[in-house]
Amino acid sequence: MEPKSMLLVLAGNSLSLPRPHQIKAFDPATERGLAISYTDTYGYLLNLALARQYPEYAVSVQNRSQRGYSILDVLHQIEDHLYYFQPDYLILHIGIVDCWYRAELEGRSYVNIQTFTKSCLKLVEHMRRRPETNLLVIGIAPTSCKMEERYPGILQQIADYNHVLSCIADHHQIHYVDLASHISPHDPQQYLLPDDQHLNKEGNKLVCQQLLQVIRSGAGMPKPV
Repeated sequence: MEPKSMLLVLAGNSLSLPRPHQIKAFDPATERGLAISYTDTYGYLLNLALARQYPEYAVSVQNRSQRGYSILDVLHQIEDHLYYFQPDYLILHIGIVDCWYRAELEGRSYVNIQTFTKSCLKLVEHMRRRPETNLLVIGIAPTSCKMEERYPGILQQIADYNHVLSCIADHHQIHYVDLASHISPHDPQQYLLPDDQHLNKEGNKLVCQQLLQVIRSGAGMPKPV
């Protein structure tokens, strides 16, 4: 008997992608080691863990994330993500690009919170049209106190956008992963790279563990064998 399929589509930004130590100064001719390699990413780790825990399933995690993507970019590609791939799980990992203060925008965010909220509600509408798919929403990781000094108000800004993300969860089809309950602005280096935004290896492991917990307990999966 052929195994049942389990497809997960990941739609996000650079936080779910491999990353060099200094991305703006990266030289592939001289550098081989990365801060986060493909096998360190939580998408890869999740694929391995699910395949191990559910051997009766043919598991596939398709990472469709792109650097610099916001909720607007995800919505622009929602037909592919949701309707054409028809995944069992859509993992949404956006927010830091949307909310971060931009010098080139005179301190404003790339996506203001009103547009962000409307976009998240639009995403919920799409999910209702595809009840076979569960949405797993990863919250924005808090940045450091050092970044708060550099960008006053950014921690509250992140909290406000996380509030929007958490409010669309219904704990039935849509689930929220709260990274703020695990990552402290006073000690973010446990889970974040030195830029105080991107996940380090332990941060990727943390996200993988949290997603596994939701899939196993909150999104209707059987108990692992």
